[in-house]
Amino acid sequence: MFDFARIIGFALATYPLVFIIFFPALWFAHRQLGKPFGRKRITILFLLGLSIYGPLLLTNLPLPDDFAAFCERTGGLKPRLEPFQFIPPARYFLSELVRKGVILNIPFLWESVLNFWMLFPAGVIFRVLKKRNILMPITIAVASSLLLEMTQLTGIWGLIGCAHRTFDVDDIILNSSGFLAGWIAMSILFAISAWYSRRVKSNV
Repeated sequence: MFDFARIIGFALATYPLVFIIFFPALWFAHRQLGKPFGRKRITILFLLGLSIYGPLLLTNLPLPDDFAAFCERTGGLKPRLEPFQFIPPARYFLSELVRKGVILNIPFLWESVLNFWMLFPAGVIFRVLKKRNILMPITIAVASSLLLEMTQLTGIWGLIGCAHRTFDVDDIILNSSGFLAGWIAMSILFAISAWYSRRVKSNV
C-alpha cells in the first residue's frame, strides 16, 4: 500500500515518462497556434503538468488490492454532496486555538487544508504563463477539480468498477479555491515586481 510520501515519490519517478509521451502533442499545438516553444515554455508546461499529475495520483492512490472484492463489499463509496462541511471543524479548531492556545489534531480538517493547497502550485504556474483574464483560471480551476473528483467517483473511469474514493463537493470548492489563490498570489507578486521596477527606473 502506498502512503503519502511514497505516492509523491511515485509521481516524481513516473511523470517524466508521461510528459515525454504527451510532448509531441504539446509541440504540435504550439506550432499550429504559432506560439514560441523554447526551453522556458517547455519548463513551465512540465511543471504545470506535474502540478496536476501529482494531485491526480494523491487523490486516487492507494488502489484496492482486489477490485471486484472491494466493489462487492462496499458497493462503491457514497458521494458527499453537502457543501461547506469543513467550516464547523475549522471554527472549532480556531476557537480552541484562540481560547486555549491548543492545536487540535482533526484529520478531516487537515485533509481540507491539503485539498486547498493541492492545486495552489498549478494556479501559480498557470499565472506564469501570462494568463491575465480571471475567467480562464476560474474555468481551469473548476475543470481540474472536477477531473480529480470524477476520476474518484467513476473508479478511474471504469477501471475499478465502482467509486473507490469518496466524491466530495467540498473538495471541488477547496481545490478550485487553492488554484485561484495561487493565481492571485502570483498576480500580486507580478504587480509588486512591476511597481518596483518602475520606481527604480524613475529614480535613475
